[in-house]
Amino acid sequence: MAVEEHESEMHEEEITACSFENWFHLFKRSTFKSEIIPLPEAFVRYLLADGIHVPNERSDAVSDGWGSGGESDDDNPDATYHFPELEEEVRGAIGRLNGKVLPKLNWSAPKDAHWIHGSLKCTTPSEVFTLLKASDFISHDLCHAFDHCKSARRRPESFSLVLRRWHSLHESNEFRAFVRDSKLVAVSQRHTSTFFEHLTRPDEREAIMSAIQQFCTEEVLGRFSLPRFAF
Repeated sequence: MAVEEHESEMHEEEITACSFENWFHLFKRSTFKSEIIPLPEAFVRYLLADGIHVPNERSDAVSDGWGSGGESDDDNPDATYHFPELEEEVRGAIGRLNGKVLPKLNWSAPKDAHWIHGSLKCTTPSEVFTLLKASDFISHDLCHAFDHCKSARRRPESFSLVLRRWHSLHESNEFRAFVRDSKLVAVSQRHTSTFFEHLTRPDEREAIMSAIQQFCTEEVLGRFSLPRFAF
């Protein structure tokens, strides 16, 4: 059986609809508390520049910019990047989200940069910026969002930083659900490279499937405009 080309083709409208700021308001009661911060284009350029350079942390709430001890502007090509207003916005959002956040951009979290801090949990602006700067997933959001679409664009006009309140989740309790023709058609564990023995038990699998089906029916279907998506 072959899948017709138009069925497998991605559309720019679908990618855009799945951008965080376009769906969060629909599911606010069903997901973690989050804040969305528009990113200036200069910060996008900073993320795409070579090297990792982040702001000094100060004891007070006001930062005088970016730098690292002992480096001059001549020695440090990133010293021309100064985002004190963004830094303050991020610091304020972290405070409102109980002091611990998971950062992401429109679509992706910097999961591949997990090794830097040993976690995606951030408590300071510099930790947020370091993860974003070091992540290939973030670079993909910035440069290749529409690569698989028939679109002349490769990126949206603007980007947002999303800060989500941190919750410690067990990987065995995370799942990916797939919707096609506005119906739930498949479910998989999110971390497919890890074996969880309890998920092999029929009673456990049945309970999980029942809970996901109920959640999908009551909280997801009918709210989201696309007929096919994953969540």
